[in-house]
Amino acid sequence: MQELDTATMQVETPAPRASSRGFDPEAMLAVLQELIVVCRGGERGYRRAAEDIEEAVFRTLLRCYADQRAQFVCMLETLVGRFGGTVAARESMIGLIQRSWSGLVAALVHGGDKGVLEACVRGEDAARRAYETALSGPLPIDVRAMIEQQYLNIKEAQERLRSLQRIV
Repeated sequence: MQELDTATMQVETPAPRASSRGFDPEAMLAVLQELIVVCRGGERGYRRAAEDIEEAVFRTLLRCYADQRAQFVCMLETLVGRFGGTVAARESMIGLIQRSWSGLVAALVHGGDKGVLEACVRGEDAARRAYETALSGPLPIDVRAMIEQQYLNIKEAQERLRSLQRIV
């Protein structure tokens, strides 16, 4: 909405913010593809962590997070198809995810359950950054709402994992 500054008789336009206006469908598809790769990496990382963690309660939680990331992938893939794209993995993001979860193997060997949880927190750091980047650009309202909800779930998971680290 524009406001009229009566003192100078100039029209003031509010600062632009990331919204659904002027979104580039190709750029949006690229963002969705990146989030798919991030979530696939998270799913694999959580499944691996669940296999090797000793505490049964943690194992159940990590499996739930793996299932949640798989759901995120399905939702994102549906959006890609709806906007005429095809799902394809991007090498740069795969490398990022592999690096983010690479500490998991070392943590499993050296850090016990606390190390596994630390590696999961680091993986969620990478996911959070990817989602923040995605949300910084213009997106259709429904796409933004879905990505925001997934982002909140990732932040919640990360905070829960940090809390568990403190009690292990």
